[in-house]
Amino acid sequence: LRLVLPLSSTLTRVVLIVMVSAAVPAALVVPLLLLNVLVQPRVWRVEALSSSTYPYVYGISPAGITNMDSTATLRILGGRQGDVCYLVHSSYNCSNPPLFNTGRRTWLSTVSSGGLIHTPFAVHHLNPGTYRVCYLGAHRINATQNASTTYPAFRNNPDAARSSGGFVALPYAVAVGGSVDRGLSSFSCSGDFTAGNVSTCTILLRDGDGNPTGSTNTTCQITLCPFLDGRGSAMQDYTPPTMTSFGTYVVTFMPRESGCQGTLAVLFGGLPLAANTQAYFHISAGSPASNRSTSVCTTESNTGSVACTITQRDEFDNPIKLCSYNSTGGTQTCTTIS
Repeated sequence: LRLVLPLSSTLTRVVLIVMVSAAVPAALVVPLLLLNVLVQPRVWRVEALSSSTYPYVYGISPAGITNMDSTATLRILGGRQGDVCYLVHSSYNCSNPPLFNTGRRTWLSTVSSGGLIHTPFAVHHLNPGTYRVCYLGAHRINATQNASTTYPAFRNNPDAARSSGGFVALPYAVAVGGSVDRGLSSFSCSGDFTAGNVSTCTILLRDGDGNPTGSTNTTCQITLCPFLDGRGSAMQDYTPPTMTSFGTYVVTFMPRESGCQGTLAVLFGGLPLAANTQAYFHISAGSPASNRSTSVCTTESNTGSVACTITQRDEFDNPIKLCSYNSTGGTQTCTTIS
C-alpha cells in the first residue's frame, strides 16, 4: 500500500510503504493513519502500488520508437478514453520525473477512443534509452489530485505532472532509439535461394549504443545499391524494405537468374551501412519446365547414329542439367549445372 501524506498546500508528498498482512496487528497501522490526520486532515489517500491499478491495459504498441521522428503515436492497448500518460526515462520514476527540457520525458498526452494517443508524443528531443509509461486513469483524476493541481493544469503544462502525483508506471516499456549508427548497423542474405521463389534479406538498424532504432518514416532513407541477381544483372522483382519490428527491416524479392553473383549492399541516407560491406548469395535454378528445355543433335555420317544433348531448364531459362543420349544405345549421362 502507498500512504500519501500531504504536508502543506504545496505539492510535497511523503510516501510510506506499508506491508499489511493478517499476521500484523491493526494497532501497528493505525498510528500511521493518525499521523496523516495530524499533519493535514484535509486530504489523504491510500493507493495500491501494483500493475493491477489499471488491469484493463494489456500492452503498448509499438514497443519501440525513434527520436529521428518529430512525433510518435503510441497505442495503449485497452486504454480508456480520457486517461492520460507520458513517457519518462527508466532512470526516473513516475512520482518524480525530470523537467521536460532534460530530454528524458515527454509531454502529457490524452488517450482517445481505441487506446490511441490523441496528442502524438514529441520525441525528437528525447535521449535514447528505455522509457516507463506513466499512466493516470480519468476515473482517478478527481480522487487523486489536490485541488491546487487540477487536471487541465498538468494536461497543458509539460512540467506540472512532475509533482501532481497519482501516476503509476505500467508494466510495459518503450524503447527510444537514437540516430542510426551506420557502423553498428548490419544486413544479411542467408538461406537457400531458388529462382522463382520468394526470398528475403534482413537489415538491422542500430543507434550508437547498439540498440534498435528506426521507424516506418525512416524506411525511405534505406536504399539498395547494388542489388544483383544470380548472373549479375539488376534484381527486377523486389519490394522496398519493410519494418517488421523495431529496428528490423526485411527486403522481399524473387530472383530469376541462377548463379553465384547475387549481391546486396545497403545505404542509409545515401551512405553505406556496415563499413561498405556487401552480402553475396548463390541462387539455384528452379524446377524443370518441359517447354523450356532445349536439345542439340548431330548425326554420325559413317554409322548414321544420332547423338543428342538435352539441356533441362526452368521457367526462367536457367540451365539445370545436361543429358547426353545416343541412338545406338549406351549409358545416358547427365551432369547437374551448379
